[in-house]
Amino acid sequence: MLKLRKIGFIALLFGLALGGAVGCGGSNPNSFSVIPAGPTFLAVNDTLQFDTDPANLNVTWTVLGGNSNGTITQDGLYTAPPALPTDNLITVQAEQDGVTDTATVSLQTADSLTFSSPDQINDTPVNGAFAGIAVIFQGVSDEIGAGSGRINSGWIGSTGTGSDVFFSQSIDLGAFSPEANLSNDTTSAFNSLILDNNLNPGIFFTSSSGNVLKFSSSTNQGSSFSPPVPVVNPPSGLGEIAASGAVDGNNAYHVTYTEDFSGSPTAKYSKSTDQGATWSAPINVSPSANENGYSYVAVSDNGQTVAICYAEDTGTDTEVFVSVSTDGGNTFTTQTNVSQDAGNDDQFCRVALGPNGAIDVAYQEDNAGDGDILFSSSTNGGSTFSAPVPVNAVTAGNQAFPYMAVDELGRIDIVWADDNNAGGNLIQLGYARSLDGGQTFSNTLIVSPTTATTVVPRGLVHDEAGRLNLQYFSDINSPGTNVDFFYILGQ
Repeated sequence: MLKLRKIGFIALLFGLALGGAVGCGGSNPNSFSVIPAGPTFLAVNDTLQFDTDPANLNVTWTVLGGNSNGTITQDGLYTAPPALPTDNLITVQAEQDGVTDTATVSLQTADSLTFSSPDQINDTPVNGAFAGIAVIFQGVSDEIGAGSGRINSGWIGSTGTGSDVFFSQSIDLGAFSPEANLSNDTTSAFNSLILDNNLNPGIFFTSSSGNVLKFSSSTNQGSSFSPPVPVVNPPSGLGEIAASGAVDGNNAYHVTYTEDFSGSPTAKYSKSTDQGATWSAPINVSPSANENGYSYVAVSDNGQTVAICYAEDTGTDTEVFVSVSTDGGNTFTTQTNVSQDAGNDDQFCRVALGPNGAIDVAYQEDNAGDGDILFSSSTNGGSTFSAPVPVNAVTAGNQAFPYMAVDELGRIDIVWADDNNAGGNLIQLGYARSLDGGQTFSNTLIVSPTTATTVVPRGLVHDEAGRLNLQYFSDINSPGTNVDFFYILGQ
């Protein structure tokens, strides 16, 4: 058994009102293009210099929608507004003699985030035993998806006679809908939630009856879900747990999971190009004969780069590896030991792809019960990784269960369970951000306002504007008995 030790677009307006040159088949001599065309990602309050091609034209610059979307000088210097507008996609227009062209700016949150008070998601308290199962068997899965103001949440919940998969949604960054039971079989454990390019959530879960990994999806943005289908069909008979899913820009779904947990666990990978109706034959993520699993997947927008991190039992300790595919998940040719940490147990890894192609990894190091959160990055496709650096500013106490998200500006956010600042056996959520690609991290910020004996993050994702969406569970309402699920927004 594997050891667990703790489009953008350019709008070309052809100037039909000018008649003559266009109508005769020639090009308009007054036409021009705005550069950069975008969408260019820009934080609030930041500036961006626009120009035209050809350059130095006497154009009139305008920010469509008014000053709430930012301002621009007649030299083309755009200044983003101090706060995110309702729609973060901004249009800048240049005009000369009736001819116009536009560019787009995708506004992002500031470098420093402010976190909301937690909102409770679930209606029915969850038996603490099921929450413990969620931590052990689902280890690294995300249970939240966010986009266009919609927050989608899933979790394992108790029904009195067993466990089921539950779902709730907020459509305005506010209150959540009444919880809905998606499995109704009293034997299911929730694994991972994905959100496709049409804002349709999909859910991976494992049925305790044979530990079969199943997938259920929505085609109406979460109003209803399809009957679940097995990801491995026919089932392996060995059991599949701890799924992690991702969606690429072509709307293909990617999943990794652990097969044969109770025997010789192995990290597997599968892909769907028909929105989860069918799945490719699973392949091994690692060629190693060592036990490995508890894997997590990230995929590039074009779907070609698939990076999977996983824990591998070397026989003397547990190390974090990353396996990379550059052909859309058909083969995994590069496997690299990221932690290189002989004698300590490294696990609960997270991997993300940065906008500059970096492969970022966060994980938990356990040194004789003293857990810390470490970060490492690769800039050469996973062939080598940087020396791990600590994320938590204070290394005393125990830090565990990291979750990581990287936004369009390359800002790295990590959250974890932290007992150092709470004192005693009480736990809070620690958070840190890096603005330099993971070379350094900010001081630890406690983002959960209250301490409890059980506080565990369960998901961390950015939306299209860089807002940070965090889900976690805590026994704050029923210490030592039941847990509830909570949502926090950072913006």
